[in-house]
Amino acid sequence: VLEMLGDVKDKRVLEAGCGTGYMARLIAQRGASVFGIDAHEEALQLARTRGPQTITYRPARIELGIPYCNRSCIDVITLVSVLVYNDLQAGKAIIKELARVAKGGAILVLSEPHPALLRKDNGWVTYIPDTRMANSGRKDYYDQFYRNVSGAQDWTPLTRPKSCAEIWGMLNQEGWEIQEMREPVVTKEVISKGTMWGEDYGYPGYLQIKAVRK
Repeated sequence: VLEMLGDVKDKRVLEAGCGTGYMARLIAQRGASVFGIDAHEEALQLARTRGPQTITYRPARIELGIPYCNRSCIDVITLVSVLVYNDLQAGKAIIKELARVAKGGAILVLSEPHPALLRKDNGWVTYIPDTRMANSGRKDYYDQFYRNVSGAQDWTPLTRPKSCAEIWGMLNQEGWEIQEMREPVVTKEVISKGTMWGEDYGYPGYLQIKAVRK
């Protein structure tokens, strides 16, 4: 993701769905002015304790609008593993809102778990149809997830994987022009570190897209 972002020095960067701030901190180290948003206050509280103080963290559900951002005010946006935890309708609303706050020519770098690996048989995801995503169970999942950030695996992800065609359709509809696409392969080295991918080495682990606001 950082490689696809390129030079962000003195840029205003929105980390959409920033969680506990890992990516936001890396981007800030590159000289950007970083603004992180997430729907879950527990995650933001952790992010704030990890610094630096130059990063601004605010609570917001992207699909309902980002009240802290005016139209066309952001230079660069990162969206990492966010769409997979939203149904298709919410995903479209997220991409639409990001288009609203992006300047003309702004960069969006999106990274999602690769749809080819989000299967019922690999022990990581539970596929939830769109009609069941907008219930209280989704919030319960996130609350439990952020209580277990130390690595406990006693929670079940609530996901709605998006196909490549669905992601392309969302971006195209809201005026994002895809410039680059990558599919990093899961390596044995990565699996040896105890990741979520099990024995799926040799397959793409993520779908990463760089797009420009028209």
